[in-house]
Parts: sequence; structure tokens; C-alpha cells
Amino acid sequence: MTVASRGVAGASAPRVGLVVWLASELMFFAGLFAAYFALAAANEPWPPAAVDLPALRAGLFCGVLVASGVGVYLAARAAAAPDASAAAGWLGLTMLAGGIFLADQVLEYRDTGFGIGTDAFGSIFAILVFFHGLHLLAGLVAMAVVAGRLLSGSAWAAEGTQLLAYYWYFVILIGIAVYAVLYLIR
Repeated sequence: MTVASRGVAGASAPRVGLVVWLASELMFFAGLFAAYFALAAANEPWPPAAVDLPALRAGLFCGVLVASGVGVYLAARAAAAPDASAAAGWLGLTMLAGGIFLADQVLEYRDTGFGIGTDAFGSIFAILVFFHGLHLLAGLVAMAVVAGRLLSGSAWAAEGTQLLAYYWYFVILIGIAVYAVLYLIR
């Protein structure tokens, strides 16, 4: 491996790139959360009295998302072993859990009775849920690509699975934060 392909302290360039990109994504979501709290401070009551969110349902599905972290962890371990078929299988289970969570997000948004054009709460709710869902969907697509690379015997698959795991942990952490802010903090 050449010096040019190594990043900071011997880390690979893709790993450094992922860390920098995730840092920028963290700042993006920090801005969204700041907007939420600014809107909450400027609007009374917050959320509006008519808003009745299914906190228990959302919490259960957030638990499914958190549990998916075990699958991606096991996929990364299997890819490093290397056991490509086991890694692809764990990614498949992680994709299933992520897909279940995403489907619930879509159904829940449909059933809320408010949306982006309703009021300030509806707008920030929709924006937070949409952008988290978009990141989750990107992770599911990336998992399908990495699983395909694992099964094709790509030399990059082990590192790709590890990088994907880091991304998925980020998606999980943002999901927990979105749940806490929208459903628990009143």
C-alpha cells in the first residue's frame, strides 16, 4: 500500500473520508435539532395541543432500529474473519430490521394528521423524520451493494462492511435522538 492511499495516522483514505463526512452530517442534524428547539421556544404550546404522537409505537420501532446494530456489528466481524456469506446474511437481517423501521416511519407519518404545511411543529417533525429516513434508506442501499460485493469476493468487502457499520451506527444514534426529541421531550 502506498503512502498516498493512507490517511491520518495510517487510516485508509475511505475511513478518513467517512469520518469527515459523518462529522458534517452530525453538524447538519445539530442544525435541525437547534431549529426544533428554537421553534419550541417561540411557540406555545409545543407541540400543539392537537398533536398526539404514538410514543410507545415509535419507541418499539426505534428499538428495532437499535437492535439492527447487532446485525451490522456481526456482519463486520464476519467480513473481517473472512466469512463473506455470514457477513452478507447478517447484512440481510440488518436490512430487514432497517426496512421495518423505515416502513413504520412512513406509515406513522401518514397517520399523524399533520404535515410539513400544517404548522411549525408539523414542518420540523416532517423535516427531521424525512432526513433521518433518507439517511436510513441510503444505508439500506449501501448494505445491498456491500452484500453483493461480499458475495462476489471483492477484496474491498471487509473494509466496506466496517465502514458501512460505522455509518449505520450513526443512523441509529440519530434515530435515537430524533425519537427522544420528537416523542419524549415535551
